[in-house]
Amino acid sequence: MAGGPAPGRRERLVRAAAVLAGLGAFCLGGEVGCRALVGGELHFTGWGPAYRRWFGTVRLDPLGLRCGSDDCPAPAPDKGLFTILLLGDSVTFGSGVPFEEIFSRRMERQLGERGHPPGSRVINASAPGLDTAGELRLLNQVAPHVAPDLVVLVYFPNDALSEDDPRVRSIGSHLLGERAGGWLYQRSYFYYFVESRWGRLRERLGLRTSYESLVRESVQPGAPGLARHLEALEALIGTVRLNGIDLAIVLFPVLHRLHDYPFAGAHALVREVAARHQVPVIDLLPAFQDVDPLQFILSPYDNHPNGEGHRLAANEIVRGLDRLGLLPMGEITPAGRPPARGTRGRDRFSP
Repeated sequence: MAGGPAPGRRERLVRAAAVLAGLGAFCLGGEVGCRALVGGELHFTGWGPAYRRWFGTVRLDPLGLRCGSDDCPAPAPDKGLFTILLLGDSVTFGSGVPFEEIFSRRMERQLGERGHPPGSRVINASAPGLDTAGELRLLNQVAPHVAPDLVVLVYFPNDALSEDDPRVRSIGSHLLGERAGGWLYQRSYFYYFVESRWGRLRERLGLRTSYESLVRESVQPGAPGLARHLEALEALIGTVRLNGIDLAIVLFPVLHRLHDYPFAGAHALVREVAARHQVPVIDLLPAFQDVDPLQFILSPYDNHPNGEGHRLAANEIVRGLDRLGLLPMGEITPAGRPPARGTRGRDRFSP
C-alpha cells in the first residue's frame, strides 16, 4: 500500500531540512552582519559587491571612456584644443572616486588656472584591469578619434602581471568555482568576506603567493610574461613616436609601505626602458612618501587613491609636464597647434 516516507527516511529528510534551514539562516545573518559591520573593508577592492554597485553608477561615452553624464558625446579631433591623452588602468579610471575628482578632470581645470590656454583638454583613456598591452590597444582605438598632442602613460606596478603565471590565475579563482563563485563574489558581502579571508589565511600559511610578492616578482628577469610586457611597452612608445606625438610616462606608486617601498623594481624597469628611448618620466613616489598614505586611499583595505590622492597626483603631473616643457607655451594658433616643441598631433593617427 502506498504511503509517505518510511520513518527512517522521514527523519533523515527532517534533519536535512533543519541543516539547510540553519545554513540558510547562518548565511543570511552573515550577509546582514557583513553589510552592517564591515562594509568599509568590502568597499571597492577585489571586484566585490560594493565595487560592482559603484561601477553601475559610472557613465561611459560612445568610445567607452569615463564621462560625467548619461548623454556625453564621444570626443572628436579639434585643432583648436591642446589635447592630452591619458592611458591607464583602474587608478587612472578613478575607481571609487566621483568623476569630477579624478586626476584627469583636475588636470584639465588646472591647465586653465595656471595660465595655460583655456582650450586645453585631458582625455581619460583607461579601464580597470588593463595592462600595458591593453593600454596599447586602447591608444590605437581612441587616438584616431581625438588627435592627441601629448600622450601620458600612467604606469602602475602591477602592469607587468601576466596570466602566463599560474600563481596570478590562482589569485582570481573562487571557492565555489568560476560560475557560482564568481556570481556570489560580486553580489554577496558574506561570500566575499569569507573568500577574501580564506585567501589571506592561505597566504599567511605559505599556501598561496601574496599579491605583493607577485607584483614584485613580475619584473624580475625571467618572470612569466615579462618579455611580452616589455614588448608591449616598447610598441606603445614606438606607436606614439611614429605619429610625431610627444610622450611622457607617469609612475603612480602603490600606496602601501611607501618608506620601505617593495615595488621599486617596477619603477626602475620603466625608467630603464624610458631612458633608452629618451622618454621623460614623472615619478609620483617622492610626493606620496612625504605624507601618511592612509589619507590618500579609499580605505585601509583598498589602496586605490581617493579624491585627495587624485588631487595630489594632478598637482604633481601638471607640475612635471610644465617642467619638461610638454605643455603649450601660449595661445592656440589659428592652425590649431601651440607654438611649443616640434611636431605635434598629426591629422591622421597610424596604429
